[in-house]
Parts: sequence; C-alpha cells; structure tokens
Amino acid sequence: MNRMTLKCALLFFIGTAFCVAAAAQTYKKTKQDLDDWAAKRTEMMTKNLSLNSEQVKKVKEINLDYARKMDGVSGSAWTKLDDERDAEFKKVLTADQYTKWQGNKKDWLDKLKATWDKTKKKVGDAADDVKDKAKELSN
Repeated sequence: MNRMTLKCALLFFIGTAFCVAAAAQTYKKTKQDLDDWAAKRTEMMTKNLSLNSEQVKKVKEINLDYARKMDGVSGSAWTKLDDERDAEFKKVLTADQYTKWQGNKKDWLDKLKATWDKTKKKVGDAADDVKDKAKELSN
C-alpha cells in the first residue's frame, strides 16, 4: 500500500469517526417527533401494562411533558428527569404495573447499551486497523 492510499484510508476513517461522533450528539427534535414519540410510548405502556382509560390519559400527559423536557438533554440532567418521570408514573400506576414498567425499562436500556457497545467496538476496531497500517508503512 503506498503512502497516498494510506492517507486516503486514514482520512476515510477519521471522517467516519467524526460522522459517528456527530450522530451520537443529542439534537433537538421537532414538536411532531416528540408528540409521536409520546403517543407511541403511551400506546406501548397501555398494551404492556393494561392501563385503564384514566391511567392512559395521565400517562399520555406525563410522556408528552417529559419528552419535551428531555429533548436535547443528556448525562446526569437526563437521568434526573428520567427519575422524576418515574416518580410521576409511580403515582399513576398500580404497584404491579410499576414493577412491570421498571422491568421493561431495564430490558430496553440493556438492549440499548449492548447496541451502543457493539457500535463503539466496530469503530474502535476500524481505527486500530488504520493505526496498525500506518505504523507498518512508517517503518
């Protein structure tokens, strides 16, 4: 592999890493995106937790309120809002429904973390390959 090819490959991987980092940044969603997300979350909770009509109304309000509050927020601020939302759900759900909600939420977060870990590993492996090739060619 000549130096020009190496430079192109290195620029490609740097560009790819930049794109992945940019995609991982939080971004503001439109009001319609937030409304849709809250409606889907409420529908899922209604089905999985067998919510009654009064609970559906309250859960929908909570989901919409916190979708807007949490938009563009990350880290400890997101965790704080998530805890506040859970406290609101606890007031509306029965003890059994709340326990089931917490289990469903944990499963979802575990799947999300696994997906994120796989993505980070793929990007890290590609970057390591480029570094190794660069070392080989510089020697």
